[in-house]
Amino acid sequence: MCYRRLKTKFSIVEECISTRSKNVEDFCFFCCQPVHFCYYITVSKQYRAIICKINVPDGWNNFFLAAQDIFNTFVSWFVENSKSKKFPNTYDAEKILRPQIKNKYPGFNTGLIQAIADMATEAFKSTRGKKPSKKDNSCIRYDERTIKILKNGKTLTFAWMGPRKNTQQIIKIPQWFNLRYPQRRLANAYIGYSAHHKSWVVNLNFEIPEVNSIHYFNNEIEGIDLGVHQLATTDSGEMFSSSKLRAAQRRSLYVTRELQRKGTPSAKRKLKARSGRQRRLTKDINHCISKKIVSNPNKKCFVLENLVKGAPGFSRKSNKILGSWAFRELQTFIEYKARSLGKTVVFVEPHYTSQMCNQCCHISGDNRKKSKFECVECGHQDHADINAARNIKEKYTNPTKSEQPIQAAFSKWRSQEELKKSKKKARQAESHSAQCEVPENSQSFQDVQEDMNSTICKLSNR
Repeated sequence: MCYRRLKTKFSIVEECISTRSKNVEDFCFFCCQPVHFCYYITVSKQYRAIICKINVPDGWNNFFLAAQDIFNTFVSWFVENSKSKKFPNTYDAEKILRPQIKNKYPGFNTGLIQAIADMATEAFKSTRGKKPSKKDNSCIRYDERTIKILKNGKTLTFAWMGPRKNTQQIIKIPQWFNLRYPQRRLANAYIGYSAHHKSWVVNLNFEIPEVNSIHYFNNEIEGIDLGVHQLATTDSGEMFSSSKLRAAQRRSLYVTRELQRKGTPSAKRKLKARSGRQRRLTKDINHCISKKIVSNPNKKCFVLENLVKGAPGFSRKSNKILGSWAFRELQTFIEYKARSLGKTVVFVEPHYTSQMCNQCCHISGDNRKKSKFECVECGHQDHADINAARNIKEKYTNPTKSEQPIQAAFSKWRSQEELKKSKKKARQAESHSAQCEVPENSQSFQDVQEDMNSTICKLSNR
């Protein structure tokens, strides 16, 4: 990661965990239940990070300035050699520049030089060939060789320009973190100055041991449908309305317009004070919803839709509503909160989950009318979002049930699109032929030329 993205990231974070579903044949190995009652997931990797305040030794500011100078030296070399090479080569840069850096800063750790070179490479590539510079409030990345936590789990030591024993100190790791992740391993760390804590801090990234073969019963899996009017709806019928959020959005938009129209210095100050308020409210509501969903002790696996924003063909008003829908943030919150509790989140394709009947799997656009769902085939009635949430769960637990109806709907949609294209081509061909046709009563070119010659002769005789 680029240092510019991590300098403000002083909070508990968690990287994405890749999940892979496994099909069980006949009976589950763990609980001896049939296939359609039990499912289990394999989780690959999980990372957790905590922030701790640290005491830096005397001369730390000179060390930080030296690190900035080394970073800028590598960037300058990349800029000079980027014309001849497509991507900067970190190995060549270290081979050429390391002796110069060692002569200039004799006590600088070699592992830190390699880490700074990697950071410079990432920053150069992220700016697409421009020349980035390391700022005073940026971070330095450490790896397993340059930072260590001793066996007691409390003593931290890291490398710098001076003796390493000068940085040895006791850090305060939260007790809940020790209880929840006893078998953790320090992967890497970032050290920088935090304006929030008003001190130097270390961001410790721990790798959590791999978890395999987590098996779930059907009643422990919950499908969740996300929407604009109902932010989240579970298959059990629990709904989270967006009325409060949408009312706040309308009110904020009205106040912002009025202040912008006024344009006075006091109005501009109020606009500056109000900036980010709506974003914070949306984030708070998503935090509350995700916490309530994940904290259910009877549910251990959550199924969500793999949604993508930016579908074409909507009106300006609809695009505005969809643009203010923070569905991906809610999915991320559900994902990291669930995995912090040892639960699993999986994603399925969202095709036809709102139009398909959960009872007979009939797909039709006439089944749904706003929030009411009534199947035109079997007459099944339910709330549209609850029906969609159950379809999402069925897509994961029983994918063969909805496979044929979805394929039939796709083929019908393709045939309709091909028919539209053929009609459009026929209309274009008709219009083109109509433009090229010559009317029957129209004169030919030779007749027109003879008429012009006769007219000229008459005029000359006069």
